[in-house]
Amino acid sequence: MPTHMELQYLLGLCCLRRFPAADEITVGDMVLDVAAKKVRDVDVTVTIPEQAPVIALRAFELKDEAAPLDVATVEQLYRKLQDMPQINERVIVSTSGFTDGASAKAQAHGVQLLHMKPWTAAMREQFSEFREAGPVTEFFREFLSTLLIWKDWKLHFVTPSHPEYFEWQFDTTLFDADGKVHSRFPTCGEFGDDVMMRSTERLIHSEGAQKLFQEMKLRGGPELDGVQRSSSLPSEDEVATTEDGVFLRLGSSLTQITSVGISGDLVWESRKRVPEPYILEDYSTGKAFAGAIVVDLAKPTGEMLTLLFAPDSRDVEVHRLLLERKHKNQIRQLKILQKGSLQR
Repeated sequence: MPTHMELQYLLGLCCLRRFPAADEITVGDMVLDVAAKKVRDVDVTVTIPEQAPVIALRAFELKDEAAPLDVATVEQLYRKLQDMPQINERVIVSTSGFTDGASAKAQAHGVQLLHMKPWTAAMREQFSEFREAGPVTEFFREFLSTLLIWKDWKLHFVTPSHPEYFEWQFDTTLFDADGKVHSRFPTCGEFGDDVMMRSTERLIHSEGAQKLFQEMKLRGGPELDGVQRSSSLPSEDEVATTEDGVFLRLGSSLTQITSVGISGDLVWESRKRVPEPYILEDYSTGKAFAGAIVVDLAKPTGEMLTLLFAPDSRDVEVHRLLLERKHKNQIRQLKILQKGSLQR
């Protein structure tokens, strides 16, 4: 199951699918609370142009709890959103449902409740354009994830201002130019993982890699623990990293890592991934708000593939769900959509 932050991002993607006319969709938005006299976080906001010059701001608060949300929780969230006059419509989303009292409380105050839950019902029941369709799992039973990876690799950090050879470990701290721990790559291990991903994304189109891929498709490859692997290709690559602004502390000074050399074997790995279907539905009416299928691609980056459905359309939108390290525990001001500039 996705983490809470991934569910929050998934909620934003569902809003993107549901409101194609939106001007802006923000995950982890900051909205002014007039009572507290400060801005406070809102999980997802959707800005939708209505009849000019009116702009509607919808606010979504997501709770990922084990038990159904009770009256106290719904009341607390409502009061928070009520003190934000910019907001026109207020929505509370729960992965565990709501108590009867919470539902009545929300209805009395005009707050919409949405239930995010596993999608098990037949598609035709809530998605009118899929008139003959049964459960979504009948159509999307499994996905094949095929990745080019480095095996038995070695990394060489290039720092022109210092000796060619020096020691580092995976937990060695990395810094920015000001000597602060690097916000994106705090350790050598995390930096190395990202660099190898960049390398394979470039080498995937190389003649050698494509030849390996075609051989695996034609002849198959050895399978271990449900993973099919191609033969290996001894390779070397170098990735420029100057723009990353990553520094090592060697002795008493900082030195920038300007590039990273990689040596090892390139290998294709192919494995079946079971999709996780979710549906967002109105808690009081049972009508669908949006549907989503999440597929874990098993990349080191934690990337997921999402397929999104709207209740009145046969179109299926495909998006990446990938959080940066700084968003793993908290998302702030992440624009999914901004004035025609779609961040996918």
